[in-house]
Amino acid sequence: MNAFSPISEAVLTAVLAVYQQTSNITLGLMGMILSVRVAFLISQFASASCYGEVFKELIAYLGISNLFPLLVRLILNSINGVLSRLSYSSTSKPFGSSLDVLTKLFNNSQYFEVIMGIGDIFIGAISKSAYSVVLAVFVAIAPVVFLLGLTFGMKGKIIMYFSTFIAIALWPVLWNLLGLLGNKLSSSMGSSQIASMSFAMVIYFLQLLSPVFSILLFTTLNPAGALKRSASMVRLK
Repeated sequence: MNAFSPISEAVLTAVLAVYQQTSNITLGLMGMILSVRVAFLISQFASASCYGEVFKELIAYLGISNLFPLLVRLILNSINGVLSRLSYSSTSKPFGSSLDVLTKLFNNSQYFEVIMGIGDIFIGAISKSAYSVVLAVFVAIAPVVFLLGLTFGMKGKIIMYFSTFIAIALWPVLWNLLGLLGNKLSSSMGSSQIASMSFAMVIYFLQLLSPVFSILLFTTLNPAGALKRSASMVRLK
């Protein structure tokens, strides 16, 4: 399986452009919601503290929505650095001699090599395209999450969103880590053709499941809960 290449600047720019369009729409919705709330407070002769809460929500939304693109760029650039360290050469297959093993099992080895090569490229291209699309969707819905979290008292959803986003962004890191592991361990699997083939298929399968493993890892570690506890400690102080 080919290694995940670092995220290109063109993809990053396109993702942030989609975010900006969504942010402009939700900013208008935020203004409408806050205007209705202010009108309601005026009709109820509310105290100044109630208006202050509305103003704080607006400032919080503007702050988080403007800082989010910088955070996305920082996270993805950091992941690119990790991917560069975990990359492996495509000329040295991460699955050892499994392709040679398979071709020995079939008479038309040249045709089988072509089929395996095309399949490898095809799966890699689909995985990278899926990663770009899922990442773009998650970044695009961020303003909606911020709007709902700040105006409807669902701040915990914002923390959960960030945890899930980081887990998805780390998908290529786990992919390359598994591929590099397969590349290093393939030579120690012995001369058995069945063992080499089985090891290759396991690494392929685990790489395809790497996004699931990444999300499960963050769910188990529960960073959202840790952030909530940290926020509670800050408020107590």
